[in-house]
Amino acid sequence: RSVQYMLEVALIWRHGHEVRHMSIDEGYTMFLESLANGDALGTAAAHGLKRATRFDPAQSFAAALSDGLFAGHVGTTMTGEASNGNQS
Repeated sequence: RSVQYMLEVALIWRHGHEVRHMSIDEGYTMFLESLANGDALGTAAAHGLKRATRFDPAQSFAAALSDGLFAGHVGTTMTGEASNGNQS
């Protein structure tokens, strides 16, 4: 008997004083991780598309902007490491 597992990722962030959350697919996950690693927008979009062919980079980037994902410079990276917005 074969058991299949499906990966589910939850994105949790603070926008102002409000805590927000949503479930994201593998394409969006790769897109955000790529951006968090300092990749250019086009490279991040390509990573997202490589992971999920139905990933929509333009819609995802617009949603991330309107949801305030890129509004702060102090916080935590996708891997959970503390960040102060400065790159070394």
